Amino acid sequence: MPLPHSLMRRRKRDSVFLLPLGIHIALVLVVAMASTAFIGILIWFALGRPLLESGTWTTSNSFDLAKIVLSVAGGIGAVVALVVAYRRQHLSEAAERREDAKLFAERFTKAADQLGSDKAPVRLAGMYALEGLAQGASTQRQTIVNVLCAYLRMPYAPPDFSFSENLVDSAKVVSGGALTFGLGSVVGDNVTQATQSECEQERQVRLTAQRIIAAHLGARSGEALWEGVDLDLTGATLLDFNLAYCRVRTANFTGTTFVGATWFRGVEVDGYAWFGGAAFNGMAVFVGARFEGSANFSEAQFRDYVGFGEAKFGDVAFFDDVQFDAGVKFGGATFGEYVKFDQAIVRLDTSSTVERIWPDGYTVEVGEESSHPLGREGRWGNVVSIADSSES
Repeated sequence: MPLPHSLMRRRKRDSVFLLPLGIHIALVLVVAMASTAFIGILIWFALGRPLLESGTWTTSNSFDLAKIVLSVAGGIGAVVALVVAYRRQHLSEAAERREDAKLFAERFTKAADQLGSDKAPVRLAGMYALEGLAQGASTQRQTIVNVLCAYLRMPYAPPDFSFSENLVDSAKVVSGGALTFGLGSVVGDNVTQATQSECEQERQVRLTAQRIIAAHLGARSGEALWEGVDLDLTGATLLDFNLAYCRVRTANFTGTTFVGATWFRGVEVDGYAWFGGAAFNGMAVFVGARFEGSANFSEAQFRDYVGFGEAKFGDVAFFDDVQFDAGVKFGGATFGEYVKFDQAIVRLDTSSTVERIWPDGYTVEVGEESSHPLGREGRWGNVVSIADSSES
């Protein structure tokens, strides 16, 4: 596995050309002697140029000169000692950095290799090894998060799904009839009990990866915070995902499948947050979330309750073509300059106890064309602005 770019940059920094020690000392001595002579001349002028005034050279003057020469010689010796000490310290620190980089690279490669094991305990060990590396090397934390996110983006079918139908429907079967689990695979035409066991073990590995990420992004976890992190979980399958009260720089969940309850309560995203095409198969909670940049939920599917109460959206928020199957609450949510619900639909033939609270200025319009949109079963309505509804 290639080394992280930051390690490669550090190696280049440590290999910068250094002057030979003799030349380095000579240059420092020249500068030191020139500085000494200049300061001596200034002092001589400040004292009124005593030798020129008296016109004689006495024994006392010789002793004074000797003292000055010895002082200058001592100063020069001290300068040489400082230069040598500085060079030694510099080389020692460079050697330590190279050793640290080498050790990190070895541990990183070993941990990354463990993630490719076909044994779940080995993959778990790799997860915790990466967490330990991130704790000790703050400059490499984004790299570690990227690796964990890449693992979660690997194809996976949760054991809660029907193996006879959903596993195939969700495109988890690759060529040759291999069913993919994390970075390994189980080959066979039929799903066996052993395969189900592998899926359950992989579930625990993935839950661990999720917990490691969330634990270091949230102030309430008690773990050391990893600040300024970007999350890229595009197309991932996430299980009971909990990012409540966490803070990230950017978040990309485009096409992500959320299985079970999903918690984004109080989450803070400093940049963009993309959920386009994401599928929420359980309850989704965004209560009190803060999206400082653009928030894109276009074509997302909420198949259970979703709550955006008290959420704050920054510049723009897109809910185009979103599908709401059950309850939805936007009570107290605030939006920036631009928000869109174009072609957003909501299922109407659900339980009468389902509560729906739309953003201020929006309502549901029921019409002939929206009763069966895009061939979906059931009765549907469109989310429209009250102004547009009154005009029609």
